[in-house]
Amino acid sequence: MRRWRAARRVWDNEPLTTLVLLLAACLGGPPLVVGLAALGVPWQLTAAMVLAVAGVVFWRTLQQARAVGVRQLQGAAVVAALTVLGAATFCTARLSVFMLDETRADLSVLPNRPFFRMHSCLSAYTEAARMAADGTNIFAVAPYNDPARGENMPRMIGPFEVDLYQYPPAFLSLPKAALAATGGDFFTIRRLWFAVQSLVLLAAMVVLARWIGGPAGVLVLLLVPVVWLAPTTRVALQIGNFQVTAFPLAILAMVAFAKGRAGRGGLALGFPIASKIFPGLLGVLLLERKEWRAIASTVLWAVAFTGLAWLLVGSAPFVDFVRFQLPRIESGEAFFWMNAPEMAPVNLGLHGLVIKLRHLGVPFTGPAGASRVATVYALLLLALAWISARRLRQLPQTSMPADRVRLRHAQVWLALLSLASFRSPFVPDAYALVGTLWLLTLIAAEGQWKTAGRLGLIAAAALSVVILDGGVIPVPVPAWILLATLLVQIAAITLNVAIALMPGRGAMRAPATA
Repeated sequence: MRRWRAARRVWDNEPLTTLVLLLAACLGGPPLVVGLAALGVPWQLTAAMVLAVAGVVFWRTLQQARAVGVRQLQGAAVVAALTVLGAATFCTARLSVFMLDETRADLSVLPNRPFFRMHSCLSAYTEAARMAADGTNIFAVAPYNDPARGENMPRMIGPFEVDLYQYPPAFLSLPKAALAATGGDFFTIRRLWFAVQSLVLLAAMVVLARWIGGPAGVLVLLLVPVVWLAPTTRVALQIGNFQVTAFPLAILAMVAFAKGRAGRGGLALGFPIASKIFPGLLGVLLLERKEWRAIASTVLWAVAFTGLAWLLVGSAPFVDFVRFQLPRIESGEAFFWMNAPEMAPVNLGLHGLVIKLRHLGVPFTGPAGASRVATVYALLLLALAWISARRLRQLPQTSMPADRVRLRHAQVWLALLSLASFRSPFVPDAYALVGTLWLLTLIAAEGQWKTAGRLGLIAAAALSVVILDGGVIPVPVPAWILLATLLVQIAAITLNVAIALMPGRGAMRAPATA
């Protein structure tokens, strides 16, 4: 009872808490219904409860808004904020129906695109975890094909094609545990995975905004629905790609480290590093700041998850990854389809940039050249991360407000994560720009950009929601499509590099005190 009264006092006295609850009910409620339905809870019951909670919280939001004088705000801004939240809620609920019932492809994101209706990255995770115990080479193509459907045609799980597994073996501990918990039912796992991914992403965005605090944190929180409304975010959640969860886990880890919680941060960062590798770039920031407890915790958790996967699936996937898969990843052979002309505009990885130039007739852009460019890029990223860390350390010595300092830290984290993710040979635009779009909301939250900068951010955000796939790109690919997607890719890289290199932009040195 005392805890309930304490929570009620917080709700009454802190409008920001009510805003968090509103976002949780509107954006997290529908995925939660899907997740609970996978556990056997009737979806009608939980949906009714979510609607009731959302109604109460929305009414409370309006009451508190009037109390703080929201009428003094521009009416257009209030209408715009409510419209974006309403649209994001509608789109999330619509997607949740498809995740609850796989036959409702008409409610999927981009329902007129056969590829996205049938594609499921999650299928690769569950099938690899299932086959690994038999000693099958889970990185080969043949185990995922169905000869009965034709040459090189993938197997099917219901309406979904089985995707190829491309991650390090340490990631298998998660799908292996899911298979054991659900009896191997793919559609139950699909519902649970959608709920987990959605709630982790929403939690990370809220936690980050609350950690930033001050006016900047409030603006970051208000811009959360913008990211959720973007098709690229919803497509990533629909296909179940782990990248849309690796980003928020890494951000939660950095917030935990900033609060001095090394154990919790190591847990949140260790798993995505062991599973996707690219979040390891944030370790450079920890190394430069000599945060040895954070580094040790991250390494220990990464080793623990690797050891757990070894116990669950055996040693064969680890041997195959080193001997078979790593050379194919480095050469690009693991993503053999990316050299097809219609795949060039889709790929926003470094190999994709070189392949675009190759199809535009630029010399020295063959596969060997793409591998060399990716290697040089990785080395430059290490140097960039070190420079970013040094410059972040100088921010407290400026006159910048504390919330703005924390905002700049968060911007650098997201910029480095996005740049590191581009190192992969194949980064489809379906989820490649989720981190950059999140970064754009943090930039917009500063509120000090001029008209030209504002228009640039709006244009960049608009471009980030354009999603292609091989089925909608004509062959031969027109040069204008190659050039347009090349410019988007270069703009995304340039934006992230600029943010990472200039965390102290616009700041004045604080006056010396006696």
